[in-house]
Amino acid sequence: MKKTLIIFIGCLVLLACTTTFAKNKVKRPRPGRSIGPDSRENADPNDPNVQARAKRIKQRVQQRNAKAQERAKATTKKATQVKSGHKKGSTLKVDKTKQKESFTKQIAHEQEKHKTRQAKLERIRKLAEDLGDEKILARANKLIKKEQARHDNKMQRLQKKRAAIKSKEEIEKKIREKVKESKKNMAPKEKDGNDANDN
Repeated sequence: MKKTLIIFIGCLVLLACTTTFAKNKVKRPRPGRSIGPDSRENADPNDPNVQARAKRIKQRVQQRNAKAQERAKATTKKATQVKSGHKKGSTLKVDKTKQKESFTKQIAHEQEKHKTRQAKLERIRKLAEDLGDEKILARANKLIKKEQARHDNKMQRLQKKRAAIKSKEEIEKKIREKVKESKKNMAPKEKDGNDANDN
């Protein structure tokens, strides 16, 4: 009984000491830093941690400035190209050719993707037939149909986009031809009018 009482009192004393010690403990700042709102102002400039941090910040600022200058150069270059006499339609022609190329790339990519998927699914179906597993065979057939439907939908969407671009180009071409015809028709009338005024 006495032993347990002594042990219990010892634990209480130990607990009381640790709590008071924890309350009185002061947080110590790491070297090169101080606690408070003005910690950067009190930082030691000779501390290697502070110097390394300052160097990283300086590099980030330089990188941001370089990117901003590149963007500014690019925008001024575009602006000078427009002002320097480039025809308005010249950039459109480049965009249209790029658009056509991208469609052909998309179609080629889609066909390649379809071929690889179909080949994998056919291989799975063949292995299922060899093993005699009806469950896998049914699933493979279902996936083959699903892949074919996906491919058909994708190709239809691409063909619609291509047709829309072609019809847009044809309309623009007709408009350009009409504008040329109207300019040609307008030019002789002006010359006739000038000749009548001269007489």
